[in-house]
Amino acid sequence: MNSLTYFEDIKSNFITLYNDNIIGLSNYLKENNISLKEWREEWQKDKKDILIYAIEHKASYEIINYIIQYGQYETLNYTFYDNKEHYSHYETIHGTFGGYSDYKTPLFIAVLNNNFKIADLLIKNKADINYFTRFENIVDFLYNLNFLNIQNLKYILSRGIKAEYFLIHIPSFINDFENDFLNIIFRNYIFDNAFILNILNIYKSKETLSQKQLQEIIKKEKNKIYIHDFAYKNAIENENFEGIMILLENDGRDEETLFDIISNYKILEKAVERNNSKLFQFLRCNKKFYI
Repeated sequence: MNSLTYFEDIKSNFITLYNDNIIGLSNYLKENNISLKEWREEWQKDKKDILIYAIEHKASYEIINYIIQYGQYETLNYTFYDNKEHYSHYETIHGTFGGYSDYKTPLFIAVLNNNFKIADLLIKNKADINYFTRFENIVDFLYNLNFLNIQNLKYILSRGIKAEYFLIHIPSFINDFENDFLNIIFRNYIFDNAFILNILNIYKSKETLSQKQLQEIIKKEKNKIYIHDFAYKNAIENENFEGIMILLENDGRDEETLFDIISNYKILEKAVERNNSKLFQFLRCNKKFYI
């Protein structure tokens, strides 16, 4: 049986046939005188990637590890297009995006499916959580396809996703009332363990900090994630009052700038108009706003 006939024979059934039988798969490859690398190349001729296919179809950890170890991938940081001839704009609930609508990346697909055990396996084999395709990063990928959720958000944060990957999405999170996303992101980057340890070390060394110095340290910490005024505009227009409080609480800009934002977007007036006592009290009781 030549490689192509072999490929056609089992391509749609290989997970069912060999998911718990790596020895059987290995023997079958040997019997047909084809390496896993050659088999992978046969898949690509059919516009499929065996590793991505295995992840999508929930193949066992052992099978996926076998493919990684013996498929001879130069890198796991690659983008595979199911249809390279089809370049188009594709629609998502978050807007219109240009590019190949059928592109896939192993780590992105694993995280999209909340398959964190496989995602960790890929990362162990040097897949990069901060990998950027020709079009987007993993945050873009998940959110644009409406697959970002609390679980995979916490996962990518725990694996060192860059803070700047979230900047463009903060206004969208506000629009979509994804306030839980905002809270999780800010808690991860602002006043994290490194910050707390730094403060403790300062106090242990008996170094005296003035109020101004402490405020500068806090300001620098909050500026890890820049909040654009556009996010406040979205929050007011969509009446996401909880989102406004989250933004103001985590915005590292100076008090005068924050006061101008409150004034320019008439946030206090909106709170009164909509009888939102929670936002009103938040603004009135927070000394840094001078209200």
